[in-house]
Amino acid sequence: MISSILLRALFPCTVVVAVFGAATAFSPATSLATAPSAVSSYAQAVRSGVHTPSRRASDSWADSVGVYTAAQAERGKAVYTAVCAECHELEDFTHEDFRFDWNGVSLYEFFENIRTTMPDENPGTLAREQYVDVVTYVLKLNELPEGPEEFTADSASASAVLLSFPPRGK
Repeated sequence: MISSILLRALFPCTVVVAVFGAATAFSPATSLATAPSAVSSYAQAVRSGVHTPSRRASDSWADSVGVYTAAQAERGKAVYTAVCAECHELEDFTHEDFRFDWNGVSLYEFFENIRTTMPDENPGTLAREQYVDVVTYVLKLNELPEGPEEFTADSASASAVLLSFPPRGK
Protein backbone atom coordinates (compact mmCIF):
# COMPACT_ATOMS: atom_id res chain seq x y z
CA MET A 1 0.00 0.00 0.00
CA ILE A 2 2.77 2.45 0.88
CA SER A 3 4.62 1.65 -2.33
CA SER A 4 1.41 2.30 -4.29
CA ILE A 5 0.97 5.69 -2.62
CA LEU A 6 4.62 6.54 -3.19
CA LEU A 7 4.41 5.55 -6.86
CA ARG A 8 1.28 7.66 -7.33
CA ALA A 9 3.00 10.63 -5.68
CA LEU A 10 6.18 10.28 -7.72
CA PHE A 11 4.61 9.39 -11.08
CA PRO A 12 1.09 10.85 -11.19
CA CYS A 13 1.10 11.18 -14.98
CA THR A 14 2.43 7.78 -15.97
CA VAL A 15 0.26 4.72 -16.37
CA VAL A 16 1.70 1.23 -16.53
CA VAL A 17 -0.51 -1.33 -18.19
CA ALA A 18 0.00 -5.08 -18.08
CA VAL A 19 -1.67 -6.68 -21.05
CA PHE A 20 -1.40 -10.45 -21.46
CA GLY A 21 1.86 -10.54 -19.50
CA ALA A 22 3.56 -7.60 -21.23
CA ALA A 23 3.95 -4.26 -19.50
CA THR A 24 3.69 -0.99 -21.40
CA ALA A 25 4.06 2.53 -20.02
CA PHE A 26 2.80 5.77 -21.44
CA SER A 27 2.18 9.29 -20.25
CA PRO A 28 -0.79 11.51 -21.12
CA ALA A 29 1.49 13.31 -23.58
CA THR A 30 1.93 10.11 -25.61
CA SER A 31 0.11 10.30 -28.91
CA LEU A 32 -2.65 7.71 -28.97
CA ALA A 33 -2.05 7.33 -32.71
CA THR A 34 1.41 5.93 -32.00
CA ALA A 35 0.55 3.99 -28.84
CA PRO A 36 -0.04 0.25 -29.00
CA SER A 37 -3.68 -0.74 -29.51
CA ALA A 38 -4.26 -2.06 -25.98
CA VAL A 39 -2.73 1.04 -24.42
CA SER A 40 -4.84 3.27 -26.64
CA SER A 41 -8.03 1.49 -25.57
CA TYR A 42 -6.87 1.62 -21.96
CA ALA A 43 -6.23 5.37 -22.22
CA GLN A 44 -9.77 5.87 -23.51
CA ALA A 45 -11.09 3.87 -20.57
CA VAL A 46 -9.00 5.90 -18.13
CA ARG A 47 -10.32 9.16 -19.58
CA SER A 48 -13.85 7.78 -19.26
CA GLY A 49 -13.40 7.28 -15.54
CA VAL A 50 -13.17 3.59 -14.72
CA HIS A 51 -10.66 1.22 -16.20
CA THR A 52 -10.86 -2.52 -16.01
CA PRO A 53 -9.57 -5.53 -17.85
CA SER A 54 -12.15 -7.02 -20.20
CA ARG A 55 -14.46 -9.66 -18.90
CA ARG A 56 -13.75 -11.74 -22.01
CA ALA A 57 -10.50 -11.89 -23.95
CA SER A 58 -12.34 -10.82 -27.12
CA ASP A 59 -13.54 -7.54 -25.56
CA SER A 60 -11.43 -4.40 -25.79
CA TRP A 61 -10.52 -2.51 -22.62
CA ALA A 62 -12.95 0.27 -23.42
CA ASP A 63 -15.85 -2.16 -23.91
CA SER A 64 -16.14 -2.80 -20.18
CA VAL A 65 -15.79 0.76 -18.89
CA GLY A 66 -19.28 1.21 -17.43
CA VAL A 67 -19.61 -1.12 -14.45
CA TYR A 68 -23.06 -0.19 -13.14
CA THR A 69 -26.50 0.66 -14.49
CA ALA A 70 -28.58 3.81 -14.16
CA ALA A 71 -31.21 1.79 -12.26
CA GLN A 72 -28.61 0.74 -9.68
CA ALA A 73 -27.49 4.31 -9.15
CA GLU A 74 -31.11 5.39 -8.66
CA ARG A 75 -31.62 2.64 -6.06
CA GLY A 76 -28.36 3.75 -4.46
CA LYS A 77 -29.61 7.32 -4.28
CA ALA A 78 -32.71 6.10 -2.41
CA VAL A 79 -30.57 4.14 0.09
CA TYR A 80 -28.20 7.08 0.48
CA THR A 81 -31.13 9.43 1.19
CA ALA A 82 -32.72 7.04 3.69
CA VAL A 83 -29.56 5.86 5.50
CA CYS A 84 -26.35 7.70 4.60
CA ALA A 85 -27.52 11.33 4.36
CA GLU A 86 -28.09 11.34 8.12
CA CYS A 87 -24.30 11.54 8.61
CA HIS A 88 -22.82 12.28 5.17
CA GLU A 89 -23.14 15.19 2.78
CA LEU A 90 -22.85 14.52 -0.94
CA GLU A 91 -19.60 16.48 -0.96
CA ASP A 92 -18.08 13.80 1.30
CA PHE A 93 -18.10 11.54 -1.78
CA THR A 94 -17.22 14.06 -4.48
CA HIS A 95 -14.66 16.31 -2.83
CA GLU A 96 -11.11 16.32 -4.23
CA ASP A 97 -9.80 14.69 -1.03
CA PHE A 98 -12.17 11.75 -1.50
CA ARG A 99 -11.21 11.47 -5.16
CA PHE A 100 -7.49 11.57 -4.31
CA ASP A 101 -7.77 9.01 -1.50
CA TRP A 102 -9.70 6.46 -3.59
CA ASN A 103 -8.12 7.05 -7.01
CA GLY A 104 -6.36 3.87 -8.16
CA VAL A 105 -8.02 1.68 -5.51
CA SER A 106 -9.98 -1.36 -6.64
CA LEU A 107 -13.74 -1.06 -6.73
CA TYR A 108 -13.93 -4.17 -4.55
CA GLU A 109 -11.75 -2.56 -1.86
CA PHE A 110 -13.97 0.53 -1.95
CA PHE A 111 -17.12 -1.62 -1.73
CA GLU A 112 -15.73 -3.69 1.15
CA ASN A 113 -14.71 -0.57 3.05
CA ILE A 114 -18.25 0.78 2.88
CA ARG A 115 -19.84 -2.61 3.58
CA THR A 116 -17.73 -3.29 6.66
CA THR A 117 -17.71 0.20 8.19
CA MET A 118 -21.12 1.71 7.43
CA PRO A 119 -23.52 2.73 8.80
CA ASP A 120 -21.16 4.07 11.41
CA GLU A 121 -23.31 3.14 14.39
CA ASN A 122 -24.08 -0.36 13.08
CA PRO A 123 -21.69 -1.51 10.32
CA GLY A 124 -22.68 -4.30 7.98
CA THR A 125 -26.39 -4.18 8.76
CA LEU A 126 -27.66 -3.25 5.30
CA ALA A 127 -28.43 -5.87 2.69
CA ARG A 128 -25.51 -6.55 0.33
CA GLU A 129 -27.60 -5.21 -2.56
CA GLN A 130 -28.04 -1.90 -0.71
CA TYR A 131 -24.28 -1.53 -0.30
CA VAL A 132 -23.79 -2.35 -3.98
CA ASP A 133 -26.35 0.26 -4.96
CA VAL A 134 -24.83 2.95 -2.73
CA VAL A 135 -21.42 2.32 -4.29
CA THR A 136 -22.92 2.76 -7.76
CA TYR A 137 -24.52 6.02 -6.66
CA VAL A 138 -21.11 7.26 -5.53
CA LEU A 139 -19.71 6.31 -8.94
CA LYS A 140 -22.47 8.31 -10.61
CA LEU A 141 -21.88 11.30 -8.32
CA ASN A 142 -18.28 11.27 -9.53
CA GLU A 143 -19.37 11.25 -13.18
CA LEU A 144 -18.15 7.73 -13.88
CA PRO A 145 -19.98 6.19 -16.83
CA GLU A 146 -22.94 3.83 -16.63
CA GLY A 147 -22.90 0.55 -18.50
CA PRO A 148 -25.30 -2.13 -19.67
CA GLU A 149 -24.63 -4.58 -16.82
CA GLU A 150 -25.22 -4.26 -13.09
CA PHE A 151 -22.29 -4.11 -10.70
CA THR A 152 -22.34 -7.28 -8.59
CA ALA A 153 -19.39 -6.66 -6.24
CA ASP A 154 -18.03 -10.16 -6.69
CA SER A 155 -14.42 -10.10 -5.56
CA ALA A 156 -12.87 -11.34 -8.81
CA SER A 157 -14.38 -8.83 -11.23
CA ALA A 158 -14.60 -5.90 -8.79
CA SER A 159 -10.95 -6.34 -7.81
CA ALA A 160 -9.99 -5.90 -11.46
CA VAL A 161 -11.73 -2.51 -11.65
CA LEU A 162 -9.63 0.43 -10.48
CA LEU A 163 -11.21 3.76 -9.64
CA SER A 164 -9.94 6.54 -11.86
CA PHE A 165 -11.86 9.75 -11.47
CA PRO A 166 -12.24 12.09 -14.45
CA PRO A 167 -11.13 15.69 -13.98
CA ARG A 168 -13.85 18.06 -12.88
CA GLY A 169 -14.97 20.39 -15.64
CA LYS A 170 -15.34 23.99 -14.55
